[in-house]
Amino acid sequence: MDTQSKISLLQKDSQFHNLVWDYKLDAVDFVKMLDDPAVNDPDRVWAITRVLERANYYTTRQLLDKPTLKKYWPLVKPKIRLKALVTAYDFVLSR
Repeated sequence: MDTQSKISLLQKDSQFHNLVWDYKLDAVDFVKMLDDPAVNDPDRVWAITRVLERANYYTTRQLLDKPTLKKYWPLVKPKIRLKALVTAYDFVLSR
C-alpha cells in the first residue's frame, strides 16, 4: 500500500486516534515513521509496536508489509505486552 493510501486509511474512522491518542502526532508523521528508511530504528520500532498492539489484524497488514514486520520482529516482540498477540504474530511470520 502506498503512503497516501496509508494516511487515508488512518484518517478514516478515527483509527489514527486509537493508535496514538496520547501523543501529538499527525497521520503523515506516523506513516513516515513506518515507511521512511531515514527514520531511526527506535522510532520505527515504537510505531510498529503501536500498530501491532492497537490496530486490528487487517489494518496492520495494510500498514505493514510482511518483510518489514519480519525484519523488525526481533526488536518489536519484547515490547508487545499481550502474550497471545506475540504467539499470533509468531505464527503469522513463520508461514
